[in-house]
Amino acid sequence: MLNLVTDRSGARRSLFGSLFIALVAFFAASAGAQILERTVRHNPSGETATIEVTGRIVGPDANPIPNASVGILTTEFARSARPIGVYVFNSLPKAYELIGPVRTDQDGRFTVDVPPPASGVYAGLGVVAEASGKAFAMEALHPTRKQQSIQLTLGEEHAVRGQLIDLKGQPVTGANVKVVSRVGPLPEGKLEIWKSVRSDARGRFLLRGLNSSQVILRIEGRDFASQRYDVTPTQLSENETTSLSLSRAKTLTGTITYADTGQPASNALIVAPESHLGPRCIRLHADEQGHYRLNPFTPDEAYAMGRRGYLLNIFPPSGEHYLVSQVEVPEFRGSEKAIDVQLQRGLLVSGVVSDASSGEPIAGARIQFNEGNRRYDAGQIEPSRLHCAISDASGRYELPVPAKKGRLFVLGPSPDYVDMSVKYRHQYHYADAVLTLDPEPDQTEQTIPIKLTKGLRLKGRVVDSTGKSIPEFMLVSPSYLVTGYSQNYEPNILQGVDGAFELPGCDPAEFHTVYIIDSERKLGATAVLTAAHAEEPAVITLLPCARAEATFVGPGGKALVNYLPHLEYVLRDGAPRRAYVNPGKRKYPVQADQCFASLLIGDQHNRTDEHGRSTFQRLIPGMTYRIRWLPEGGIANADTAPWPHIDFVLRPNQMKHLGEIVVHDQ
Repeated sequence: MLNLVTDRSGARRSLFGSLFIALVAFFAASAGAQILERTVRHNPSGETATIEVTGRIVGPDANPIPNASVGILTTEFARSARPIGVYVFNSLPKAYELIGPVRTDQDGRFTVDVPPPASGVYAGLGVVAEASGKAFAMEALHPTRKQQSIQLTLGEEHAVRGQLIDLKGQPVTGANVKVVSRVGPLPEGKLEIWKSVRSDARGRFLLRGLNSSQVILRIEGRDFASQRYDVTPTQLSENETTSLSLSRAKTLTGTITYADTGQPASNALIVAPESHLGPRCIRLHADEQGHYRLNPFTPDEAYAMGRRGYLLNIFPPSGEHYLVSQVEVPEFRGSEKAIDVQLQRGLLVSGVVSDASSGEPIAGARIQFNEGNRRYDAGQIEPSRLHCAISDASGRYELPVPAKKGRLFVLGPSPDYVDMSVKYRHQYHYADAVLTLDPEPDQTEQTIPIKLTKGLRLKGRVVDSTGKSIPEFMLVSPSYLVTGYSQNYEPNILQGVDGAFELPGCDPAEFHTVYIIDSERKLGATAVLTAAHAEEPAVITLLPCARAEATFVGPGGKALVNYLPHLEYVLRDGAPRRAYVNPGKRKYPVQADQCFASLLIGDQHNRTDEHGRSTFQRLIPGMTYRIRWLPEGGIANADTAPWPHIDFVLRPNQMKHLGEIVVHDQ
């Protein structure tokens, strides 16, 4: 999982392998630093195993590799987990777990049973394998197919030989070096490739078992700042050594106390993310006197959108009714800086989450506080989203929140509950319940019972024009949202297999539109489901996809060569971008629910040719597509002028010429 590169001796990646890698790459860029605190392990299906993975591990010569280590890396959106890192955008934190590892037999064969996902759906599955003297390899799996078989080839072993030196050129002894993922915290120590090594007396280290793709090294030492380097492994037989210089530690130290009593916050948790957008964090607990001493990552401008320094998230000890504190520390001179933190007591909101029909308590529901319609300037971080609670086995929750007007966004433990929409900060947000908080002055506690409504699971059967079942397909719908609270740019894709799907959490009183594509065979369809399809599956016939072509030119009419158009699909109509201001009324428009079309059509790089033309293929008949570009004046006017755009809907097998589009600023 380190860099998600597939080694299959030149074999073409499958559609779902490419999609899995695209999703991981997307979240590497968009999901912030997320360390999770598991509260409830929810199993909506009640099954003991959902997927059986069998396979064989071989070498470049196709001979079996016995005693290889094989694990299944699962990824899911963690509804029933509190985030204790940086919360970015509107996605749920992601949880990564490794099932196994198991060892291959003398014929290189293995079997792994994958348990059901806690949230009811896996965002991704991958099989990863390693063996002594070989390069590790990973291949994506289908996240829902019950039985899967795979053969994985372990290629020539590569390694990173390095030497750590300080800024004076002297060797650094005893530092820990390990390979980390771009996408999130991996299960520590379960595979050799994820274990750390120590630099020796000459500062040297050796990391083995890698392939030829670039990796990220994380380096930690007592006297040096935690930092990372991008390094390209070389063949094991080569003696090339990479020299890495380490900066001296910048220590943050201080005392954490309760503001109202002055008493130390014993065992409070301090989390220091590497960056605002990165998935890695350093975490430690304060001692009994509330003291802490932290050696953070080197300052990163990304942590606060351009302000260079450090970010600390301080969480009160478990059971204490105080607020999460978020502290920004600008970069400083010297080797140490004292930062004392006082935790403020919050308004304690509590209650029981239950099923609206049966009255039964719901365990694993997520209750998250958001500060009303307050807007944050560029560079500001919204700490309120770290105020989050998970209902326990009896359905009870307790959540300290700021004593101010805001909202509670509630998600059930799986996608089986009916969503409601609300306009929040000029964007549609979705949750299974939305409750408004407006406390009285000096109010310290408030009881709010929460009721969630379970929806229907609407069924469909997907066939081609001959009536034959489609073996694998993808589905998107305004009614299907598993990544968090917003559809915008989030890959809420339901994977279908063997011509069948079930759409969970559907309101029986509503119509539910679904968009389906078999990207491999360029077939697609739009269909509408009703409550009747909870019993009798809808039969949906996929027809040939449509295409569109546009020519992009500059203000002078010159063709834009190698220009990458911005193509999206629209699930709910609205403005093409949330941030712009209506120049006349100075109001923010509601943004459409729109997502990157490349996640469905598979064309990651529809760049223009020498004539400025770009052709978009695999377009689903009946779906609304949008091409948008910067307003006149370019990025300088991006927040004050409407973004020009073209919306279009196509028929099966239609080819539409969209004409010439003038782009003022690339």
